[in-house]
Amino acid sequence: MYVLAESRMNGSVSRYEGRLTNHYHFRCQQCGKVFKVDEPVQDIFNDKVAEKTGFKVLYHQLEFHGLCDWCQNPNLDNELWYS
Repeated sequence: MYVLAESRMNGSVSRYEGRLTNHYHFRCQQCGKVFKVDEPVQDIFNDKVAEKTGFKVLYHQLEFHGLCDWCQNPNLDNELWYS
């Protein structure tokens, strides 16, 4: 059985994911594409938030914003560009 979670960061359109673990995304401010960021996750964020708030943190998601390679360089080969 798979579990999907709806993610609507910053009021954007819904994105459904089957990954309910700590992970990061990058959202292009120009085209709106969302990319997974392959960067080591900082699990200590969960502990810090739990300690400050008393909440039980199950996982966190972090989203970076900016311009993707393709929007910065529209002449790039579009076939190499996937989210």
